[in-house]
Amino acid sequence: MVSPTSRFFDTLNRRGHEDILAGIEGTVRFDLAHDGDVEHWTVVIRHGGLRVTPEWREADCVVQTTQGLFDGFACGTTNPWSAWLRYQIRIRGKFILFSFFARLFPGPPDARHPRTLSAEGAAP
Repeated sequence: MVSPTSRFFDTLNRRGHEDILAGIEGTVRFDLAHDGDVEHWTVVIRHGGLRVTPEWREADCVVQTTQGLFDGFACGTTNPWSAWLRYQIRIRGKFILFSFFARLFPGPPDARHPRTLSAEGAAP
């Protein structure tokens, strides 16, 4: 069975480019603990272009957490900023890279756009 984390990174790699990262350059490595082992994912960002590899590489920003928690980020069921405030993730290096990368995580599965909600509330 493919984990939400693997699916998330595979999707990023297939898309290859994200407009919201157009002005960003750097490398982010995710060290994800699971069952006494650590899985590594490295994301190279070059002006919106993304290249993801499931390996340890030197990085400008290193994010450490558990694979289970990252699965929640990848599904949109866990907010990475809330987890950071609860000391459930550790971010070393260029924090700004993670702050831009975090925009790629999906929102909650049941979330709706505010305009949709206001249009529903304004119905006669």
